[in-house]
Amino acid sequence: DFQNEKAAVKIIPKIQSNIYSIGEELYRWLTFSKNFPLDALDFLGCFHDLKHVYFLSNQMSGSLRQFSKERLIGKIESISIEIYELMKRLAEIVHHAHQFGIVHHDIKPENFLYKELPDDNFPSKKRFDIRIIDFGFARSVEEKRWFCGTAFFMPPEKFLFKDVGPLSDIYSLGVTFWDLLSGDVKIKRDCYNPKGFNSDSYVDIVFKMQDFFQETFNFSLLDDFHMFKESQNLPDMIFNMMAFEYKDRPSAIMVMQKFDQFSEQVKNDKPTI
Repeated sequence: DFQNEKAAVKIIPKIQSNIYSIGEELYRWLTFSKNFPLDALDFLGCFHDLKHVYFLSNQMSGSLRQFSKERLIGKIESISIEIYELMKRLAEIVHHAHQFGIVHHDIKPENFLYKELPDDNFPSKKRFDIRIIDFGFARSVEEKRWFCGTAFFMPPEKFLFKDVGPLSDIYSLGVTFWDLLSGDVKIKRDCYNPKGFNSDSYVDIVFKMQDFFQETFNFSLLDDFHMFKESQNLPDMIFNMMAFEYKDRPSAIMVMQKFDQFSEQVKNDKPTI
């Protein structure tokens, strides 16, 4: 009985060929949330009509895309510790998914939801409840060929039809970090605009993205993080996550540990004004 209760709703078109995948997505969501209840939304129920299936879950404040626009872009210096802790939390959720035996395959800001939590002991410190959503593309870590995801966040091995795995999510998480901090959408317009290419080569797309990330890191992020002596390590870390070769990327737990170190360094090295 959901009367008088607020809930978030995911609406899925009921296409006959899609019924099995809808059931798979629900199963992955339920089993993952049972094992890691703080990482996924609470499943409140589902219903359907002639055309759609509806999943009900607890409400959050919004996606990390909205969070980035409101709190990160142009405001980085005032919330540096929170940024590192946020990144650590995202890596932790991805680590739990891999530990559970699944690769999400669609890591991006829109697939993380947040809600601000009150902290009576530290009113000035922001705490956030972060949850991952949308297990529609998720697959077992054993499945090595899977060309699905959101193009802007997909790793090179998918474009090149090579083996995929947990470190494919790490690439997408690195792009997510870059995207949240920079807010730059130029690459989305350029890389997937047919007029920008002489051919349909996926390799062209991959290398163009790599060049653009390098350019934005050099001229955007470093300027914003100049006040911390460890600032040069942040772009380096994100770039390691977005390494072209699958085997060259760090694991999710290594990313967690690195951002934990960054957070401790900031706490011990207050900026001078």
